[in-house]
Amino acid sequence: MKSSFRYRSADLRIVFAAALKANATGIIQAHDHPSGQLVPSDADKYIIENIRKAGEMLNIRVFEL
Repeated sequence: MKSSFRYRSADLRIVFAAALKANATGIIQAHDHPSGQLVPSDADKYIIENIRKAGEMLNIRVFEL
């Protein structure tokens, strides 16, 4: 089944809110590829890099599945 979304943005405040509230030292990041392509798009790479950078600033490790 293919998604109707071509691009989704990640709000870093929402991504890290639960981790901060729980005093977590790390989060696990997982994402899908609705296009069916296994190679991450430029948008995927941009979002992933921003999440990693925010995690570094907050001292929260980001693990990717």
